[in-house]
Amino acid sequence: MSWLKNLFRFEKLIPPLPDTAYWQAYQQSFEQAYLKKTPLRYIRFVVLDTETTGLDIKKDKILSIGAVAVKNQKIHIEDRFEYYVKQIYEGGKAGIKIHGILPKHNVDAQSPEKILIDLLVYLKNSVIVGHHIGFDFAVLNRAFQQHLGGQLRNKILDTALLAKRVQSPFYKSNIDNNQPHSLDALCLQYDVPVYNRHTAGGDAIITALLFLKLMGKLEKRGIKRWGVLYG
Repeated sequence: MSWLKNLFRFEKLIPPLPDTAYWQAYQQSFEQAYLKKTPLRYIRFVVLDTETTGLDIKKDKILSIGAVAVKNQKIHIEDRFEYYVKQIYEGGKAGIKIHGILPKHNVDAQSPEKILIDLLVYLKNSVIVGHHIGFDFAVLNRAFQQHLGGQLRNKILDTALLAKRVQSPFYKSNIDNNQPHSLDALCLQYDVPVYNRHTAGGDAIITALLFLKLMGKLEKRGIKRWGVLYG
């Protein structure tokens, strides 16, 4: 009965979502789950990036969120999400030099609660994609827990890991970890134009372009279904 113990252990790791309209609507979107046989071109991917006050998941804050939808190997620029998060501005000159976010951006910024609720509506059951997405996902979940009392359930894909698979002749094995996998290095390697770098919206578009290149190469290898890519 070890499988039963593992099941209960897994359920404890993911607490139930709060009983609010926005969380329940988000939860219901997963009733249409992506199956192993689902063609990758049928899946709605959301390429996402966050700009934060630093790289400490436990204390740094989200400054902005940018995302764009990808489906059927196309970027749907009309289906995008970009907001600045309203906050007491604490950014120093070093941070401004990287992300370019200034106190003036607070003029059109929204409250964290409003943005996160809108993000739930936008994401639904989409697969979230990003470069080193584990960081963004953790920062977002900390914010969701703090402001809305729940956490995201979406599957995630890391373009850095996808790039490693593409560069491996055996797909998942014998990955060459000596290859550069930074976003800038991969954009240079795959001829992806870099524009508005270090902004959430700009990096989301850049990463989406890279994602299309990588998925195109995997598709030529016969990787066309969700279970093969994510299994």
